[in-house]
Amino acid sequence: MPSNLHNEVEALSIDRSSGFRQKLVDGIEDLLLVLAEDGRVLYASPKSYSLLQIKPETLVGKYISTYMNVDDIPVFLIEWKDNMASGNSWRSHHRLRRNDDSYKPFESTFKPYTNVSVDDKTGSRISTKMCLMTSRPYQISSTSLMDSFLEHYITNIRLSNQVARLKGEAEHFYRDTISTPTPCNQDPDTTAQYAISRKASPPAPLSTSESAVSRKRSLSESTTSTKPQVDSVMGDMGIEIIPSRLQTMEETGAWTPKPRTKKKKPDLEQEFLCKECGTTDSPEWRKGPHGLKTLCNACGLRWSKTQKRPTSLQNEAGSSQ
Repeated sequence: MPSNLHNEVEALSIDRSSGFRQKLVDGIEDLLLVLAEDGRVLYASPKSYSLLQIKPETLVGKYISTYMNVDDIPVFLIEWKDNMASGNSWRSHHRLRRNDDSYKPFESTFKPYTNVSVDDKTGSRISTKMCLMTSRPYQISSTSLMDSFLEHYITNIRLSNQVARLKGEAEHFYRDTISTPTPCNQDPDTTAQYAISRKASPPAPLSTSESAVSRKRSLSESTTSTKPQVDSVMGDMGIEIIPSRLQTMEETGAWTPKPRTKKKKPDLEQEFLCKECGTTDSPEWRKGPHGLKTLCNACGLRWSKTQKRPTSLQNEAGSSQ
C-alpha cells in the first residue's frame, strides 16, 4: 500500500477506516484466507461463496487441509512445515472441495508473517505466526480446450441457422421475382377469357411428316446453338473441304469433341556434381576426364585448355624440326 494512501487510512476514524478496508477486501476477485500456524482458517473473504459455494463463517475454524484433495494433502503439509519454519513464501497448485463435493483446481500463494501483540495483564510481547493464502482458479489446458471447442461449436450452429434463413429468404424473393404480374392496362375479364379459350382449344396435332421435319430442325438448331461453329476450309482450286468433325456432326447429328492430346510430363532436372570442385550449381556442364557433364563450366574450361596445350607444343616442335 502506498505511503500516502496508508496515511489517509490512518487519519480516518475507526468506523470509516474499517469500512474502507472492508470495501478493498470485497473488491478483490481472489480468495483470501488467513491461516494460523497449525493450518486453521482465521479469516475468509466473501469470495469463498462464489468460488467454493461455502460461506466465510463456515470456513473459519476449519483446517484448510480438510478441503483439499486427498492426493494433494501430503505435498501441501511438507511445504507448509518447511516454509512456515523458514518464513519463505511459496506457490502451490492443488484442488479444493466445493459444497457439492466436486473439486476445482486452484493456484495459491502463501506468505508467512509474524503478528506481534502485547499482553494487557503481563505486558509481555506475544509473537503469533500466521499465513496469508491467496487463491485463484487455475485454468488447465483441457478446460481451456473444452471451452474453446464449445465456443466454436455454438458459433457453427449459429452461422448454419443464419445461412439456412438467408437461403429461405433468397428462394422466396426469387419466386416473387419470376412470377408474372397482370399488366395494368389490360382488362382482367379479357385476360380470364383468353386463358379459358387457351384451355378449351388444344393445339391442332401435326402430321407425321411435319413433326419429323420440325423435330429434325429443332435438333439441328439446338446442336448448332450449343456447340461451337467450325469454319470450312477452302482448297487451292476453290473446292470447299469440310473437316472430319463437321462431317461426323452432319452425318450422325452428334458433335464429336476434339481429341485430347496428352501433355508430356517435363523431365525432372538431373543434378550433376563437379568431380573437380564438388559444386552442384553451374550454368553449363562440360566434358572432363571422367566423361560428359562431369565438370562445371569453370573447371571444364581449364581442363580443355590443359588438353590443348600439349597438342600446340607438339605442333611447334614438329615445325621447328
